[in-house]
Amino acid sequence: MRRVLPLLLLLWCTAATAAIQPRVVGGHVVEGDEYPWLAALIQREEVLTAGGRAIPFEYVADAPQHHFSGPLVYCGAGPGPCPDANNRVCLIERDFFLFADSAMSRCAEGGGVAAIIYNDTPGSSGAIILGDPPPIPAITISFEDGQYLLGHLDETATLAYSDTPPAESFCGGTYLGNGDGAGWVVTAAHCLRDPTPEAAGLLVYLGSDRLNQRPDHVFRVKSYLVHEAFDLDTLDNDIALLRLDGAPQGIPAAPLVDNATLDQAIAAAAPALVLGRGYHQQRGPDDEFEEESFDPQGYAARVPLVSRTRCNTAYRDYYEQTVGAPPALDPITPNMICAGSDNGGVGTCQGDSGGPLLVDDDAGQPRLAGLTSWGAGCAAPGLPGVYTRVPNYARDIEAIMQGRSQRLGKTATLASSEQRDEEGGGGDVSPPALLALLALLVLSAPRIRHRKSHP
Repeated sequence: MRRVLPLLLLLWCTAATAAIQPRVVGGHVVEGDEYPWLAALIQREEVLTAGGRAIPFEYVADAPQHHFSGPLVYCGAGPGPCPDANNRVCLIERDFFLFADSAMSRCAEGGGVAAIIYNDTPGSSGAIILGDPPPIPAITISFEDGQYLLGHLDETATLAYSDTPPAESFCGGTYLGNGDGAGWVVTAAHCLRDPTPEAAGLLVYLGSDRLNQRPDHVFRVKSYLVHEAFDLDTLDNDIALLRLDGAPQGIPAAPLVDNATLDQAIAAAAPALVLGRGYHQQRGPDDEFEEESFDPQGYAARVPLVSRTRCNTAYRDYYEQTVGAPPALDPITPNMICAGSDNGGVGTCQGDSGGPLLVDDDAGQPRLAGLTSWGAGCAAPGLPGVYTRVPNYARDIEAIMQGRSQRLGKTATLASSEQRDEEGGGGDVSPPALLALLALLVLSAPRIRHRKSHP
């Protein structure tokens, strides 16, 4: 089921390879740093440096993807362990299909820390690896780069993260303040799953101005917690917490709304504020997906809140029209809220995943209520965007930030007492009902997507 999701629900995160342009459908550019607690998740670039220059590479399938550093040694075709491989990086020519596989085994037997395989065909960097998964980290480079490195044996080859932040983000988030000696950012769980990034490979930029405009607002991620009951198939409990490597100073935190205030706002169909750096083109659920270029500027838009009952009706009708039958289980769980207009044209899109949805409190101050999660199309008429209901997790968040807990989901789903049938309700999902829903979701996979794609 895991591989169905990238086609199934539109994850609102941008691909790091996109050519880059605006975000938030129907939104406007945020002036200056109006929302300093807006966070952007950035995947650090990995760089192979050898022979005094950076060399393009690809990971070998199923190989351990660990960073490495060591002097280069050439592994020939002879039998037995690769000579002089101990604590070194083995340089291997692919040759015929099984040679690279056996050479990597000999490299590992000789104490090698990693293998760099260069292709035997000019102009190509791909290597065919057969047999068992490589026992050590292994990457492939082109024939030309392999020939170059043959002239730099005994020099150090290093695969590591670059110290320069990329100019693109792949998901959004919200800074919640400092606690337990660190800063904390909340985002969508699906931003950190399929694939699952290393914490050391993540950066967070705080501020709604242009991405990376202020180097002192870029923070490394020390660790992260994904909700223990997060379901990648249904996107229930789509929430995660990032612990920053340090405590930001002078940056205000976004306060959380309480469930009672949120229920009142939903009942009144009050306008909510959404923020992000995601795609900006409106598209229906059946429209063909097209990549957009990335715009490092923050964007904002106002969308009306939609009741859970009405939102479920819209998606049940959509499923029925799409697959000929309604889902056996309501797609919108008590841990989700919806926002969007009947006419469409305004809302979140791919690249906005994990970013904030805010509602005003009685004093007119914006408070965090939701996290961009999923939807059908982008700002499509009659199909609201779906957001994680953040106040359901307030007690867990508070306990973690105060150092009293290390588990997100310890107190299970904290649905508010105000979440009655109109705005919440519901209970545990029975396995038969879940399977029935998932079967229908699979059938409708080409039309509904996550609002994120990983870099």
